[in-house]
Amino acid sequence: MTTVPNFPVARELSGGRTYMSESSEPSVDTRTLIILAFSATAGVLVEFYDFAIFGLAAASAFPEIFFPKLPPTQALVFSYLAYAAGHPARLLGAFIFGHFGDRSGRKFAFLINIVVVGASTCLTGLLPGFATIGIAAPILLVLLRIIQGIGGGVNLAGLRLCSRNLGPNAALVRFGCRWRISAWPWALWLRAACSCS
Repeated sequence: MTTVPNFPVARELSGGRTYMSESSEPSVDTRTLIILAFSATAGVLVEFYDFAIFGLAAASAFPEIFFPKLPPTQALVFSYLAYAAGHPARLLGAFIFGHFGDRSGRKFAFLINIVVVGASTCLTGLLPGFATIGIAAPILLVLLRIIQGIGGGVNLAGLRLCSRNLGPNAALVRFGCRWRISAWPWALWLRAACSCS
C-alpha cells in the first residue's frame, strides 16, 4: 500500500474566487494502479478505434451514402472533411472537460466522455443517408463528428493526470502512460483487421 502525497486542489471562496489548498487522498495500492492503467488503456483504445473506423468509413462508404450527388473525387474530399472535423473539436473538448474535471472530479468527466463519444458514435451508425433525409444527412454527420471530437478531448491527457494524481510511484505512472499511448497503434491494427475481414 502506497500513500499518495498531498497535491493542490482548487477550492472556491465566496464571490467566485478560488485558491489552491492541499488535499490528502486515500492510499492507493499497486494493484489498483495497474487496474487503472489497463482500464485507461481500454478506454483510449475504444475512443481511438472510433476515430480510426470513422476514417475507414469516410474512405469507403460515406461518399456514396452522404454525398451521392457529387462527383466521386469531391464526395471523397467532403467525406474526409467530415472526418477531419472531429480533430480540432478535441481541443474544445479538452477545455470543456478539463473545466468539469477540475470542478467536479475527473471521474465525472470520464463518465461524461464515455457517454458523449458512445452516443455520437452510435447515432452516426444509425444516421440515414442522403437518399432518405437529403442535405440534413451530411450536416448531421459533421455535427455528430464534432460532438464525438468534443467528447474525446478529455481521454488521453485527463487519464494521464488522473493516474499521476493517484500514483506516487514513478515507475507505475510511466507504465500506465506507455500503455495508454500504445492504444493508438492498437486501434489502427484493430481497424486494419476489421477492414480485411
